[in-house]
Amino acid sequence: MSEHILVVDDDELVRSGMELNLGQHGFRVTTAAGGADAMRAIKTGRPDLALCDLVLGDTNGVDLMKKIHEAHPETAVILITGHGSIKNALEALRNGASDYIQKPADPEEVIHRIRTVLHTVHLRRALEAERDNVETRKRESSQQQMRHDRMTSVSMMAEGAAQALGDILRPVLNHTPAIRDALSPGSPARDLVAKIESAGLQADELLGDLHYIGTGSGGKKAMLDVAQLIAEIVGGPTTAALREARPDIKLQTKAGDNLSPVEANAALLQRAIGNLIFFSAETPGGSPSVINITAQTQRIERIFGGHGPAQPGRYVVITVTGSGPGIGTEDLDRLFEPFYTIRLGRAISGLALPLVYRVILDHGGSLDVTSTPDRGTAFTIYLPAVGIPTEEPVELVADYGGGETVLLVDDSHEHRTLATDLLAKQGYRVISVPDGRAAIAKFAESVQHESTGRIDLAVIDYILADPLDGLETYKKIIEICPRQKAVMASGFADLARLTEARRTGIGRIIQKPYTAENLTRAVREVLDA
Repeated sequence: MSEHILVVDDDELVRSGMELNLGQHGFRVTTAAGGADAMRAIKTGRPDLALCDLVLGDTNGVDLMKKIHEAHPETAVILITGHGSIKNALEALRNGASDYIQKPADPEEVIHRIRTVLHTVHLRRALEAERDNVETRKRESSQQQMRHDRMTSVSMMAEGAAQALGDILRPVLNHTPAIRDALSPGSPARDLVAKIESAGLQADELLGDLHYIGTGSGGKKAMLDVAQLIAEIVGGPTTAALREARPDIKLQTKAGDNLSPVEANAALLQRAIGNLIFFSAETPGGSPSVINITAQTQRIERIFGGHGPAQPGRYVVITVTGSGPGIGTEDLDRLFEPFYTIRLGRAISGLALPLVYRVILDHGGSLDVTSTPDRGTAFTIYLPAVGIPTEEPVELVADYGGGETVLLVDDSHEHRTLATDLLAKQGYRVISVPDGRAAIAKFAESVQHESTGRIDLAVIDYILADPLDGLETYKKIIEICPRQKAVMASGFADLARLTEARRTGIGRIIQKPYTAENLTRAVREVLDA
């Protein structure tokens, strides 16, 4: 989208001339004859840059600039005047002007100065966004560490409690059979002893879970087919009780192609996934609930908000999503603590979810949970993938895909074929040409058929077997399509030329040879910028 420029000048001839010149260079222009008109335009249009005359009929440029910054701090201001002096220029810059231009000014110089200021603004915004991202990552990392530390403390308490309660319970389990045998066959007390024994066995099983949550003794692991494991859970006795209690529940499963195996303890992993299914079914009555269980292999660079540590790599991602009501933020943060109670129509507590957490942690994985009020909760398990599946697709983060049109300019047939294949696999429509002149012709054609022939982004090799190198090609392109988005690929080139390329408007510069990661990431980021 072209930048929005506000031109403020009390001379109608200057305004119209500026509007024409800026419009020819691809800018969207609004004009104002004075300060009052300018502030009304600021409120409705929020321009990226204001080009203000220093002397206006109802105010002066410096005062107007201050008002603009108060109303919209992100708008850059360039002051322009026919009564220039060093004092005026210094005062303008001291009060927050991004630049100062003296009339009469060459139209191309004005365009150059505007683009320089806008480039600086974009860089500042990018730095601020990156700083915000860094702070977000630090905050997420800190929260994750706090969760991990809290779970470590809770697990130690669980282990101690299991040990202490087990010592208390042991005499009950050891002596009830002897008490039962000492009673006559017809004694009513035998039924009471049997109930005590049954309760003791249930308590012992509960303490076994508590002990596992505290210590995490995962048992033997083997290579597992996750798709088969999920099928056994859904079709086996694990969910039979759920189907009987909730015949309205619909279980839907989907496994991705070329699903990698995982190294896991089948019984523990089956129990963990089963617990998530049962939890997802614990919703108030109403319309039939749908629980979706999916599994796919993904390349994960960073797990957001995960419970448990995770390094970048290939993971089998198992997601269990329920269609019931959501869970509050405070409950989400403490969901995996033993006996923490939440309410989903009724109180739910116990060891089911803490056991899931321990199982996933013992398998070197991570666990995440997201919830939306009245739309359900999704549990996501990340387990390290083992081996490389046959005919495995190129490992890309899904967010790098798109459906836009990309023009690829590269004089190497081999490199064009590789890059075209990488982009096409991510859904882009790719047009490839071997040199700069062909690229320029394609853009000229796209302007003539704008409704059907739009080119969203160009990927241009810096070194071309052509009189025009990549930078000169791009300069010719932006004469036809101002502000055209582009990525430049370079195997080697001097720093000065690449710096000039960035200043000219190239969004990203990537190193050749093309890879799935560097090419598709750059394309997506520049398109989204």
